[in-house]
Formats: sequence, structure tokens, C-alpha cells
Amino acid sequence: MLHRGDQVVPTSRTITNILKRNGMIDRRTRIRRPAPPPGWYLQNLQKKKVELNTFDIIEGLYIHGGQEVQFLNGLSLHGDLLHSMATSTVTTENTILALIQHW
Repeated sequence: MLHRGDQVVPTSRTITNILKRNGMIDRRTRIRRPAPPPGWYLQNLQKKKVELNTFDIIEGLYIHGGQEVQFLNGLSLHGDLLHSMATSTVTTENTILALIQHW
């Protein structure tokens, strides 16, 4: 539609509804089930007897002007411990220091 030069293009949701109305889509729909509770696979964690901390690294963020920034984020599953550290590069040394600060 864009290549054709149409000014008003419907969203994909609208197109899907039109196709469903005209019987162009099969009737099978995905069944959505609720997610399991946090820590369901570890009994002591599910009962909140122990704590689980998760850490992740976000890379490839750029500040206006071109400087790359990376973040090391830490989060407690049941607790309220949060940690986020911005750095130009995530190394073993600064990761260990961030873990020590978190705990």
C-alpha cells in the first residue's frame, strides 16, 4: 500500500481483523497460559526461604554524540536489592566490584 502511494494505511491489527471477518485466517488460536510464579522450580525460593539475585549486562547504548555506554544491572527476585552501574566497558574487575557493592 505504501509502494502504491496510498496516504492512509491501516495497521496490521486492522488488516488481521478484516481477514478474520472474511474467513481468510484459520480458526486456530494460541492458548495463552499464565507464567509460573517466580522461582517455581526451586522449592526454597518459591517459599521465599532463600533469595535469588539476577544480573544482566546491557550493551550497545549510545549517548548523544557517539559515546557507548554499558550497564550492569542486578535485581533480587523477592527482595528489594537493586543495582545498576554505568560504565564504558564491562570487565571482570568492575563486575566483581559491582557484585560486592550489591551484596
